[in-house]
Amino acid sequence: MNGYQTAERRRGGWTLRLISVVGLLAVVSVSLLAMRGLSKPEHDAVGKDAGGELTYKVTRGPLKISLLAPGSIKARNSRSITCEISNAEAKIIWIIPEGTIVEKGDKLVELEAAGLDDNLVKQRIDTATAQAAYDEAVEQLAIQESQNQSDLLAAQNKLELAELDLKKYRDGELQRLKAEKEAAISLAEAELKRAETRLEGTLMLQENEFVSRGEVEADELTVQKQRHELEKAKRDYDVLVKYEEERELSKLEQDVAAARGELERVQLSSRSELRTKQIAVESAKAKLELEQSRLQTLEHQMANTVIYAPEAGMVVYANDGNSWRGNDDEIKEGAQVRYRQKLIELPDFSSWIVETRVHESMIRQVEVGLPAIVMVDALPNQRLSAMVEKIGVLPNSGGRWFMPDVKEYNVDLAVTTTTLPLKPGMSARSEIVLAELDDVLYVPVQSVATSGNQAFVWLRKDLGFVKHPIEIGRNNESFVVVEAGLNEGDTIRLNAPDQGGGRRVIERPSNSPEDAQGEAKPASSQERTAEAERDAGKPAADAPADAPLAHDSAAPTKVGEG
Repeated sequence: MNGYQTAERRRGGWTLRLISVVGLLAVVSVSLLAMRGLSKPEHDAVGKDAGGELTYKVTRGPLKISLLAPGSIKARNSRSITCEISNAEAKIIWIIPEGTIVEKGDKLVELEAAGLDDNLVKQRIDTATAQAAYDEAVEQLAIQESQNQSDLLAAQNKLELAELDLKKYRDGELQRLKAEKEAAISLAEAELKRAETRLEGTLMLQENEFVSRGEVEADELTVQKQRHELEKAKRDYDVLVKYEEERELSKLEQDVAAARGELERVQLSSRSELRTKQIAVESAKAKLELEQSRLQTLEHQMANTVIYAPEAGMVVYANDGNSWRGNDDEIKEGAQVRYRQKLIELPDFSSWIVETRVHESMIRQVEVGLPAIVMVDALPNQRLSAMVEKIGVLPNSGGRWFMPDVKEYNVDLAVTTTTLPLKPGMSARSEIVLAELDDVLYVPVQSVATSGNQAFVWLRKDLGFVKHPIEIGRNNESFVVVEAGLNEGDTIRLNAPDQGGGRRVIERPSNSPEDAQGEAKPASSQERTAEAERDAGKPAADAPADAPLAHDSAAPTKVGEG
C-alpha cells in the first residue's frame, strides 16, 4: 500500500469516527430530552396568556432530584488475555470468533512469532555455557579453600617452631652456657690457687736448696698459665653475657616476628584469594540465573504462542474504539500484536456495573450508596436497579478529544438485580437519584434567571409580567425548587427572556466560590421589596437585561440581589 492509499485510509477512518461521534451525540441528546419530558400534571400547568406568551402555573408536589449520565455496561470481573511474546514480532494466525462461549482449556488464540525458535536455540546454548562456567568456578573455589588450609597450616607451624627456638634458647641454652662459663671461671680460679700454693712451697724448698731453680721456674710458669686460663674464662663469660646472649635473643625474636608476619600475610592472601573465587562463583551463578531466566521466558513465550482459556466465559475482543491508532490495534487474524497487548476479555456475567461520567458541576451531589435507574438502549422498556458504588477521585478529561476542556468524573454503578441478557459494551443511560422531595413548590428551570446572586422569575400581575425575586433550592434536569417568593397557583413566564449570554440552572458549572462553600449571601427583605417595587407595573419586555439563573447546590440556598 502506497503513502497516498495509507493517508486516504486514515482520513476515511477519522471521518467514520467523526460521523459515529456525531451520531452518538444525537442519540444522547434525544435520550436526555425524552427523560426530561414533563409529566401530565406538569403539562397541565403550561398555558398561554392573551398575548400568546407561554406560561407556567407554580406547582406543589413531590419532586425527584436526579441527574442523567450516559455510560456503558461492563462486567464487574473480567479476565484479560494478553500477548506474552516480547522478543519477537507476533502475529495472530488464528483466533476464536468473538462471542463464542468457551470452557476452561479451550484454545483461544494462536500466534506466530518470527525468530522465536532461533532465539530459543541460541538461549539454550548460552545457558549451557553459563552452567559450565559456574561449575568450573565452584571447583576453583574448592581448590582455593584447600590451598588456603595448607598455606595457613605451614605458616602456623613455622611460627610455632620460631617461638619454640626462642624459648629453648632463653630458658635452656642460655642458662647452660652461662653455667659452663661460670664453672670454667671457678675451675680456673681453683687451678690458679693450687699453682700459687705449689709455687710458694717450691720457693721455700729452694731456699733450703732442696729443689733446683728449674723446678721453681716450672711452677712459676704454671701459675702464669693458670692466671691466663682464669682471664680467658672471665672474658668468655663476659662475651656470652654482653654480646652473644643479646645477639642470639634478637635473632630468635626476629625469626618469631617474621614467622608471625608470614602467617598474617598468608591469612590475608588466603582471604583475598578465597573472596576472588567466591565472587567468581557468585558472578557465574548470577550469569547462569540470568540465562536460565531468559530461557524460561522464551520457553514461556513459545508455550504462549497458543493461548488457552484459563476459565469459562464469553470471548470479547479487546478492541478499543477510542484508540488514536485506528484499525492498527484491531484484533483479528493477521494483525500484528505487541507485548502485553490485550487480545481477549473473558467477562464474568454473574455481576455487572455501569461505567458513567458525571460533569464536575454535579459530582459533589453524588455519593456512594445513592440509588439509580439504568436503561439499556438494546433492551427498550426495561429498567435495571443500581447503586452508586465508586466515584473517581480526579476528573477524567482524556476521553473526549473533541472537548478537552470538559471535566467529568468516572462514576461506577453496581447493578443490584437483573435477569436481562446483558453484554459488555452495551450503551446505557443512568438516572442517579440524588433526593426524593415530598411536598415542595417548583418551577421549570428555563423560567428562572439571575441578576448577580439574586434569582428571579417573571410573575404575572394585573399590568403584565414583572420581574419578581425568589429564593431557590435544589434542582434536577427540568425543575428547580422555590423556597420563598411564590405561592402555589402563581402564573409565571415559562421561558425567561433571552437576554444574551444567559444559562439555565442545570447548565451552570459549580465552580464559583459561593458554590464551593455551598452557600451565598442572602438578600434582605428590603432589597427584595425595593426590587419588586421598581419593577411593579413594568411588562417583561421592559425588564433590564439579566442572566438566567444557574444553581445546583446540594442544599437549599438563599440568594440575594447582586
